[in-house]
Order: sequence, then structure tokens, then C-alpha cells
Amino acid sequence: MTSRSIHFQPRIVCGAAGSGKSYWIQQYAKEHDLEVLVCPCRIDRTLREQRTKLHEWCHRLQPSILWLEGADDLTPEAQSFLRRILETNSPSVHFILECRTIESIQEPIKSRCLITVVNPPGRQQLLDFAKSAGISEHVFTAAYDNWPTSKRTWRQINGLLLENQSTDFPPNVSWNNNIWNEIEKEFDTMTPAEQSDYLRCRHLGGNPFAFAALKASTKKETEQKDG
Repeated sequence: MTSRSIHFQPRIVCGAAGSGKSYWIQQYAKEHDLEVLVCPCRIDRTLREQRTKLHEWCHRLQPSILWLEGADDLTPEAQSFLRRILETNSPSVHFILECRTIESIQEPIKSRCLITVVNPPGRQQLLDFAKSAGISEHVFTAAYDNWPTSKRTWRQINGLLLENQSTDFPPNVSWNNNIWNEIEKEFDTMTPAEQSDYLRCRHLGGNPFAFAALKASTKKETEQKDG
């Protein structure tokens, strides 16, 4: 049976930041040959700006994943709206609610969904991934031992790789400074365009250095145009 004849039950994919939720969803999409549509709920917690688009997407005939990024940040009103959509969406559209915790997801939504928990990777998994990316065990160990437990994630390995390859960052910038938390704190103060770029970085490899590089590149392009 192909994905075109399956009625997909909505799914909640839950896990800590950097645990691999995005990778899980992307691999799931490839496995079932589904187009991925992303709704960034952390930007639009009320879904007011995206309701028209969601109405259009949820009735598509083309087999698709409608990925609600940060669904645990949705307001109660937005969740009520989402619940109504889940009752009327096209069978070709597979809703995936990605979240860090499920406590804030309303029970009527949870009861309609399969729940997948993505566990953080272990040390050996991260070491194998680091080696496959060209990072030596010595560099990995030095970084890993300085990371708090909550930050020992796939995302940190991607950031470590970029840090070791790039010359665009000042020498006093290190993973000991816990930059990821600092970037997260800045999210609410970003412009909508910066928030969009931030989320794009997260989906493409997701790390604060990638975001910093993107901001630096955008600033340079702007200066060149103005100069």
C-alpha cells in the first residue's frame, strides 16, 4: 500500500531541543514520499496570520506532511482552531505536531494523535556522528565534557563542525559560553524576518553558529548594497 492510499493519523513528535525531532520528521517524509509544509508556531502562537494558509493546506489532495513546528507554544484558542481542522482535514494530509513537551497540548488533540518520543542521543552515537563529519575524537571529547547534559545533542555536533571549519567567529566564542541559550533568549526580540531565518537555520542544520553566520552574511550584503 502506498502513501497515496493511506489515511494518516495525526502524530505528535516530542523531544528535547536538539534531540533529533526535525531529522525524524524529514526521514519520515522521505520514507513515505510526502511533501513537507512547515507552519512555524513559535512565531505565530495564535495562528492568526496562518489560518488561511492552514485551511488551504489541510484540504490538499497531494500527499503531504503539515509540520507544526513548536506546537506546544500554541495558545488555547489556536489549539481549539487546530482541533477543528484535525476533524475535517483531507486524508492525504498528515499532521505532525512537533513539540518539546506535551503537557501544554490539549487532551482532545492528544487523544487524536499517535505519540512518538524522540530520545536524546547517547555519547557513542554523538561520537560516531562527529567522526563521520570529520571531527576528531579529541575535539569531540573536549567539547562534550564542557556541554551541560541538556545540550549533548545532534545540533551541538553540527555547531561544533561549523565552529572548527569557520574563521568568521571571534576567538573568544566557544561552546563553554552556552551560546545556544543566548540565541534562544534573543528570539522574542528578533524581527519576523530574523525569526524566519533562525527557524530556517534550525531546519537546515540548526545551530547558533549557522544563525550567526547567516546574520553576518545578510549584514555584509546589505552594507555592500548601501555602499
